Amino acid sequence: KYMAEDFMTYTFVTPDVSFDPTIAAPTYVTKDITTSGFTAEVTPAAGAYKTYAAILKSAAIPETEAELVRYLIHVNKFSKGTSVNTVSSSSFNSEDDVYLTAVSLTEDGKYGSVVKQKVELQKLIFTDALGVEVTGVEYGLGDVTLSLNFKGNPEYITYFAATYTFYDDATLQKLMALGQIGEASRKKVSSLNGKIYLDGLILGAEYTFYAIVTDAEGNSSYLYNDY
Repeated sequence: KYMAEDFMTYTFVTPDVSFDPTIAAPTYVTKDITTSGFTAEVTPAAGAYKTYAAILKSAAIPETEAELVRYLIHVNKFSKGTSVNTVSSSSFNSEDDVYLTAVSLTEDGKYGSVVKQKVELQKLIFTDALGVEVTGVEYGLGDVTLSLNFKGNPEYITYFAATYTFYDDATLQKLMALGQIGEASRKKVSSLNGKIYLDGLILGAEYTFYAIVTDAEGNSSYLYNDY
C-alpha cells in the first residue's frame, strides 16, 4: 500500500504558439484536383523549423488563426526545414467547401501568415453517353468471369460484387463516382479486353455486380447493377 506522500508530482506548462509578422506564409501548388479531393505541395517559408498543412472542410476550420495553428500541430502533418510538404485527400463530395490550410513555424513556436485557400473541386457529372453492362457470365468454383459491353468512350471502370450493401443505389452511385467505394477495383477499360474476373466468392451465394465507368474528363455513367 502507498501513501500520497510516496508519489512525486511535477507540474509543467507546455509552450504555446504566438504570431510573428516577420515570418512569411508557406507557398503552395495544388494539382490532381478531382471530384473528391486534391493534392497540394506546400513549400516552407524561409527559415521555418516545421511547416504544417492539411486539407479541411470549412466547418472543421477553427475560428481564429491561433486555434487553426494549434489544430494543424495536433494533426501533425508536417515537413521539417525546407522539405516540401505534400498533402492529399480524397474523402470529400464535389459540393463541399474544401480548403488547403498551412503555416510555417520557428522552433520556438512563432508562426507567420496562415494559408487558408479554398479549392474548387471538379463537379460530379453523370451522363447517359457513358455506360457498361454485363453480356455474359462464365462460372467457376468460387469465381466468375464477366463479359462486358461499354457505351461511349470510358477510360476507367470502378466495380465490385456483393451479396448486400448498406446503401441505396443513388448513394452508391455517388460514392463510387467519387472513388470512395470500389476504388481498389478501378481499372483501365483498355486493359480488360472486355472481361472482368472475380474470385473468392462464397459458394451458393447470390451476388450483385455494381459498376460505373468514367471518361478522361471525369464524367461518370449512371450505376449499373445486375445479379
